[in-house]
Amino acid sequence: MQFRLYGYQEEKPKNGNEVLAYLESGVIKGIGKRNAALIYERFGSKSLDIIESDTERLLEIKGFGKKTIGMIKES
Repeated sequence: MQFRLYGYQEEKPKNGNEVLAYLESGVIKGIGKRNAALIYERFGSKSLDIIESDTERLLEIKGFGKKTIGMIKES
């Protein structure tokens, strides 16, 4: 069997549970369960936007340093 794909649309997680699950999934290098919880606790549903466009704000979270933020940016 074959199929043809004409396009796709990528959707961001919308609610808190989806955002937290995405962060915990390991897709973003440098963010595991502990860091995901810290990020979500600080930024809530805006966590992914912060990671994409204003990564330096992660320095507001105790325990996040330049090395971790560098891995996240690279990922």
